Amino acid sequence: VVLVLLLLNHFRFFGYAQTFVKLKEVDEMKDNFISMASHELRTPVTALRGFAQLAAMNFQKGNVKDLGHDLGIIDKSADGIANLVNDMLDVSRIEQKRMSVEMKPIDITSVTTEVLTQLNAQAMEKKLTLNYQKTVPLMIMADEQKLKQVLVNIIGNSIKYTLSGSVSVSHETSGDKVRTLITDTGMGIPAEELPKLFDKFHRVQNEQTKNIRGTGLGLWITKQIIEIMNGKLLVESIENQGTKMIVTFPMVKK
Repeated sequence: VVLVLLLLNHFRFFGYAQTFVKLKEVDEMKDNFISMASHELRTPVTALRGFAQLAAMNFQKGNVKDLGHDLGIIDKSADGIANLVNDMLDVSRIEQKRMSVEMKPIDITSVTTEVLTQLNAQAMEKKLTLNYQKTVPLMIMADEQKLKQVLVNIIGNSIKYTLSGSVSVSHETSGDKVRTLITDTGMGIPAEELPKLFDKFHRVQNEQTKNIRGTGLGLWITKQIIEIMNGKLLVESIENQGTKMIVTFPMVKK
């Protein structure tokens, strides 16, 4: 009896310890989130205030050229805030299992073309080559808007972390799967960082990335959305050589 009581007591304390560890992790995540959100909001909010004042001055002076530039910066800053808010909402929906998807047959080549057109300006601004090896229509089962979000996040990341060279997108089929490959000639990811790449709030921190803004939520959200749509996301990368992201979805048979 004494032995049983001691064992029960041991398991009870073990349970308390596990609960304590989980609460500590949640508390650390909360602190990380507040720190990240504060940091990411500070830059666009400061830009909004500063360029709003400049825009008002240029409006009064009738300086249309500088006014247009100021309004463009204000628009980009507002986009940065909107993206952060959307990330926060996506995290909440995913964690509470409230993210709804409308699955239907979609031609992934058509959606990819649309996304690349949208991101072409970003690539041109960095003088990068954006290649797309388009194939015949490939039908997958997915939510169209969520698929666009996934491709914008992954291809946009490739553009963001590529200083020179190219970003290439292609498709291939393997059995009953459609694989979309996004390959860049960017910074690459250190081998020790790869296991943590899809962790919430994780960002690769080094001299090359220190001036690149980000929340550390994009890839986590992207991977979760892909898996909600019955897909998979894999990464292959070599530091200072480039990265390949592979998105796989079941093919819809004709």
